[in-house]
Amino acid sequence: MFPLDYASDPLVQKSLSGYLHTVSGGVFFLTLACYSLYHFPRDVRFEQEPHLRERSWVYRTSGWVILLCMIAMAAYLFLLGGQWKRSFNDFNFLLWMESIAVWSFAAAWLAKGRVIIAEIAVDVLAHASKLVLDDRRPDDPLPTSEGWRRRS
Repeated sequence: MFPLDYASDPLVQKSLSGYLHTVSGGVFFLTLACYSLYHFPRDVRFEQEPHLRERSWVYRTSGWVILLCMIAMAAYLFLLGGQWKRSFNDFNFLLWMESIAVWSFAAAWLAKGRVIIAEIAVDVLAHASKLVLDDRRPDDPLPTSEGWRRRS
């Protein structure tokens, strides 16, 4: 809706459309962070699914990563000067920060939607936290239930 100015440096806006692009991007990333930090964990309290603690951790970590990327982008745009800004621009700093923020939200979205790959990651987190919290060593044998015992 609000494209950057044609053939201009993304760091130097020349029109109202360019400024609206920057503000709209900030609002977009702030919305993603709010979903990850507030909306997704709030819904976890009402669900009766396994691994709720791990899901909440994924949501909150995603939100904090998005906020950290926003802080880095704001510092880059408004605080860095001259040579530093040009050297960061050579490595497409804004593109990388935007990409990390979007992919971070994608991880939270997939965990919220219970996608198979996200379920595997949550199961791995749950198993690792169980090992740490139960104070067991990985080489200890797993407890067996009646359904898993071999019959002789």
